[in-house]
Amino acid sequence: MADVSEPQPSPRRSGNGQTSGHGALATTLYRQGELAFKQGQYPIALERFQQILDSPDTDPSWRLKGQMGLILTQQKLGQLEQARQGCQRVMASDIPEARRWAASLLAKWPELPSPESPPAPAPSPSNSRPSPNSSTPADPIGFVPLEPAHAASPTTVPDPPLSTSPTTDPIGFTPLVSDSTQAASLGPSPPPPPDSAEPITPASLFHYQHLNQETRDLAPEEAGPPAAAAAAAAAQRPSPAPSKPPTVVKSAPSPAPPVARAPQRRQPIRPLPKPYDLWGAQVITLVAVLWVAITGLHWGLRSLNALVRQVTWPIRLGGFSWMDQAYTIPMIVLMLGLIFASPWWMDLLLAQVYGQRPLTPRQLQSQHPEALKRLRQQCQKQGWSLPELRVLPDPVPLCFSYGWQPRYLRIAVSQGLIESSDDETLGLFLTYELAHMANQATALISGLGGLLLVLHTAYRILSHWADGQPSGFLRILLGLVAQGFYGLFWSLRRGLLWLSRLRSRWADRRLEALLQRPDLQQTSLIWLTQQLPAHANQRQTFSPLWWSLDLLMPLSPQAALSPGSFLPALGEVATVLNDWANPYRQWLLGGASHPPLGDRLRWLNQRAAQRQQPILDLAEPMTAAPPFSIGRLLRQKSPIVGLLAGGGLAFGFWFVGGLVMRFGWQRLSWWYQDESLLYGGILLGLGVGLLLRINALYPDIAANQPIVDNPSFFLGSPDQLPVEGEPCRLSGTLLGPLGIAQGMGQDLYLATLGGIVKIGVSSPNLGLQTLRRGTFPLSGWVGRAVTVSGWRRRSDGVVWIDLETIRLTAQSRVISVATPLWSTLISLGLCLWGIVILWTGG
Repeated sequence: MADVSEPQPSPRRSGNGQTSGHGALATTLYRQGELAFKQGQYPIALERFQQILDSPDTDPSWRLKGQMGLILTQQKLGQLEQARQGCQRVMASDIPEARRWAASLLAKWPELPSPESPPAPAPSPSNSRPSPNSSTPADPIGFVPLEPAHAASPTTVPDPPLSTSPTTDPIGFTPLVSDSTQAASLGPSPPPPPDSAEPITPASLFHYQHLNQETRDLAPEEAGPPAAAAAAAAAQRPSPAPSKPPTVVKSAPSPAPPVARAPQRRQPIRPLPKPYDLWGAQVITLVAVLWVAITGLHWGLRSLNALVRQVTWPIRLGGFSWMDQAYTIPMIVLMLGLIFASPWWMDLLLAQVYGQRPLTPRQLQSQHPEALKRLRQQCQKQGWSLPELRVLPDPVPLCFSYGWQPRYLRIAVSQGLIESSDDETLGLFLTYELAHMANQATALISGLGGLLLVLHTAYRILSHWADGQPSGFLRILLGLVAQGFYGLFWSLRRGLLWLSRLRSRWADRRLEALLQRPDLQQTSLIWLTQQLPAHANQRQTFSPLWWSLDLLMPLSPQAALSPGSFLPALGEVATVLNDWANPYRQWLLGGASHPPLGDRLRWLNQRAAQRQQPILDLAEPMTAAPPFSIGRLLRQKSPIVGLLAGGGLAFGFWFVGGLVMRFGWQRLSWWYQDESLLYGGILLGLGVGLLLRINALYPDIAANQPIVDNPSFFLGSPDQLPVEGEPCRLSGTLLGPLGIAQGMGQDLYLATLGGIVKIGVSSPNLGLQTLRRGTFPLSGWVGRAVTVSGWRRRSDGVVWIDLETIRLTAQSRVISVATPLWSTLISLGLCLWGIVILWTGG
């Protein structure tokens, strides 16, 4: 497993990039060295790359990559003589691109001898040549292929390259290596002539070199291995037009010799239309929220007043007349006031509770001048004033905006995003928030998102108060009130999910139209997806802003934990395959606040291909997925199908009753508009729908079920449905909010060796234990090693385990959730309730 204990750089691996034990160690050392190099910690980078070379078990391919990283680090430290010796070792490699890269570096050092005929180095573990039988496909964004092209194999995948600039303009890159399939048919051959015009597709995830490496202004020794090799090749062939990006060409399906092709023309890109559906969704959401709020308030006040009237001792209260009045106009004024005043009261709340403070342009200028420049340029294009900036003292990279109109817009970023991102990445996220403003999609979601923040903050504070109370009654009372606030938060958030998904999709489109850099959008999304689980593993807890304001962020932190933890080990292709290849994915988005990561990357891929920019190789799965099955979908949605069937049957009886009334058939006329038929049919249908899928949901868990740590297991097949759960046992560290006291509303995760998995609880067992004991059974378990059993599922882009049992690894006490038993009891109870209503007619 790749090391995810610290924030990782942007992933650059293929989807089948599983490694052996020694390969995993080399991967970890290389990633740590690369991260240290990017952060300017050259002594640490030097140590990591040297460890790769010193290990006798290091694969020759990783040894060469480590040697190239060591050369760049030695150059930064001024150790040119050692760097020269390392270049001579690389010159002895069988890889033509590696030799050209080393030659380009040596050519830039005037004091060094010409690299035309370097002396052959003595055999040593640090310069051993690759074996003819081992192979690694080319890395199109960094170090050159580590084996001759004729020995390339699609099963070995290199790691991301070293880069001196995380994000800059990737204009003018040229591919370095030929397709492994074509090379295998040709056998060993000398390097292609410099003037070859054939675009070559590597067998890796990106079709071109590093998306974030600027080659126009950097010398080869400063631009890193990819830029150095590109500069050496560009010096020997005619330079293309600087404004024309490289052509993207897919690998040929069958071996064939290279054939020169004319550059493809850039496909026309249609202008972005007006987001009428987004505007309509905001109007519908506002009306629905107002209607639910007004109806709920009236029902609550009248129900409470009815209870008050029942009090006759010691005095007869008789109720209160003001509880029976309608408050439609005041509720509308209050809701609209909260929306339009959201910039100011959210400023106060975030400052008092979460430590938010202003971020002046001068402060941002001192750390990220290019990001501020891009923000100003975009505002000038739109004719806007610069929005107010805020910074949160949170080490996790977060970004969101709230307010309405440019002059009242606030863009909040965390300290972690400022420190861990570069100018390009930070500028992209700032522009992403401006894209919401350009779409006119900030006012409503900001006000309602701020209300979510209020509800979640109240729930969290009351939960901590309940946890600190010695009295069992007071603890339970505060806990129930806290759960009431969480219920309101959950209900409001569920009602805003579809608007949030639509808003995020339009923001991606607007950002692509503003920057015209979909490749950079892909890189930033993948980088952020990896950063969030890395910080969660490091801190073993979560920021409360992850849950309260995830609808306002570019990426949902909850949905990023699972795929982000699998990316280092499995690569982008395997991790996001289910998001776009699953034929049922549009039916599984009930709890997602943003479109699935795979769908977003695939759309950006299409736009990048149109603009002839580097793209991800999101190829179709090797095995064809089974065709769309309506039976499987009905089994997944059987509770909803049963509810609709029961209600439809009741309406059918109503129709028959109304029809026979005209013929005077009094024995059947009572069917007409009998509410007991409707209520009884709905309950009976819902209970039967739940009961029909229990066997598929909860297959038996074997007593000797082995503990799973393979990340591929969690992803499942591309067409798998959540109802098709797979029994498993997992072991890892429990992640969640510290000081948890209540049994509802807790988002718990398990950090396993394979990745981070969400823990789902589908029964009220833990809640009942909380009421009986006065505290949540898992309180104090966060950060400790636990072993769980249950059923692995995947939906909304999140991998989760439906919990059955959980215990501390160091103890024998087991907490049973009894999910199948409770599901059966609830299903039978609903069926019995529906039958009683139908039988009694009430």
